[in-house]
Amino acid sequence: MLNAYFNGQQGIKVRYLGEFRDLSELIAAKADLDALSERSGSTALIAAVYHGQQEAVQALIKAGANPNTQSRGGETALHVAVHVRNEKIITFLLEHEAIPEIKDNHGITARQLAPEFFNQHAAARPK
Repeated sequence: MLNAYFNGQQGIKVRYLGEFRDLSELIAAKADLDALSERSGSTALIAAVYHGQQEAVQALIKAGANPNTQSRGGETALHVAVHVRNEKIITFLLEHEAIPEIKDNHGITARQLAPEFFNQHAAARPK
């Protein structure tokens, strides 16, 4: 089982198969990047987004993490990026197939959480 957590300056650490490892080790071990943590109910990607770890977010997506995997509460990485107001990560996730219309367990989408952001970015896209 996988448990991801933020460890200060060291970034995302992951408990995988009973041992704490760096994120790069998790990726190299070809672990299930979309597994939910028993403790937090989130994925490693959601933990990285929550803590603003842009490099970890990019590494996880590049390694195949699904940006649309939902936590136990139904949130995706995009929901969390909107909650913490990290526009760089929001933009990155949208560029990598994050779906803003996915509903969490309360029926709320990331688009509903920040309609001004999505409207502004939709208007800026070339047609």
